[in-house]
Amino acid sequence: DDVLQQGIEEEDSKNKDVSTPPQTVSSTDRTNTDTKKTPAETSTRENYYQNIDIDLTVLSSTMVYSQVYDIMVAPDLYFGKVIKMEGTCARYYDKVTDNHYFACVIQDATACCSTGIEFVLADHYKSPDDYPEENAKICLIGVFDSFMDGDYLFCALRDAVIVN
Repeated sequence: DDVLQQGIEEEDSKNKDVSTPPQTVSSTDRTNTDTKKTPAETSTRENYYQNIDIDLTVLSSTMVYSQVYDIMVAPDLYFGKVIKMEGTCARYYDKVTDNHYFACVIQDATACCSTGIEFVLADHYKSPDDYPEENAKICLIGVFDSFMDGDYLFCALRDAVIVN
């Protein structure tokens, strides 16, 4: 945890001129006390997404991989946070359930390991036709949330929008 925090602080010092620096939560505090409004509770999604809590696009590849890993290991710290990330689109179709799944995948600095976060685009997108193609480079902003699929809990960026 100290190594991750040190790396984030180093990246923060490199990116002092960036208008939305990445935010972090101490890994020792496993309680998410932040009560954010959802996009539906705000006047417009665009206004909501101007308040990015965690901007992964300003981190080095090593730090992005580490931060996404932390998000997936301790998701309760991040629920309700607005996250901006870029990566490669991965698509999966489950024939049994007839569901389509999409994820933003990032790789570590050596490109030997990858991790990602599933995303669900905002309601004005029609799945799967309006989603990016497999392996397309994407940048998106969404609210980190969880959902049940059968007996399993999954995490995803909900109400995500694709940005340039």
